Amino acid sequence: KSFRLNHQVSLRETISRLFNRTQRRDLSLASSEEFWALKNVSFKIQQGEALGIIGRNGAGKSTLLKIISRITRPTEGSVEITGRVGSLLEVGCGSGMYLDLMRALGWSRVVGVDINARAIQQARDDLGIEAYCGTLADARLEAASFDAVSLSHTLEHVPEPVEFLREVNRLMKPGARLAVIVPNMESRGAKHFGAHWYHLDSPRHMVNFHRRSLRTALARAGFQLKSL
Repeated sequence: KSFRLNHQVSLRETISRLFNRTQRRDLSLASSEEFWALKNVSFKIQQGEALGIIGRNGAGKSTLLKIISRITRPTEGSVEITGRVGSLLEVGCGSGMYLDLMRALGWSRVVGVDINARAIQQARDDLGIEAYCGTLADARLEAASFDAVSLSHTLEHVPEPVEFLREVNRLMKPGARLAVIVPNMESRGAKHFGAHWYHLDSPRHMVNFHRRSLRTALARAGFQLKSL
């Protein structure tokens, strides 16, 4: 996928060129260049396989997702998608932007839960997301009804994480996947900043994790760890 970037020339630069003999001929107010966000990318995902998209800022991750979800067209090549993915639950969904993207990628049912009433109303009204305001228990969702659950910076806000994870487990189908993202108390940032580390975020963050404590919480809730 390529994009054309336009660069505006400032008034100061234009005046400077007027008095510069070597640049006097080039008095255009704008220039442009072609930029490739993605190029020569080719892969195939078989039924039942899981794919994670990882890369540095500017690597093209968002562009790839937009092409897969048909939000934008590729400059070259094509994308072929068949079938539907399944049901996805996100706890801490905010206004539902992630769920909206996952729905565009093929998930047949996306459900969100969040304690922010305004965000939930926006998810319902603007995106048509099945969204519930309150705690996960408040949503009263049916057991064994989701193929995947996403907890992105959610678990650290829960006062009883093991009980919460057990409720998540109850809602998941046999063989379903759980993805958890939390701040790491053993990260370089945490060690460098100590008590001033941004992600301590007291009192909003009720529990903070390192790899060992997260592994323990998941095991006590009945999960089998695949990767950490």
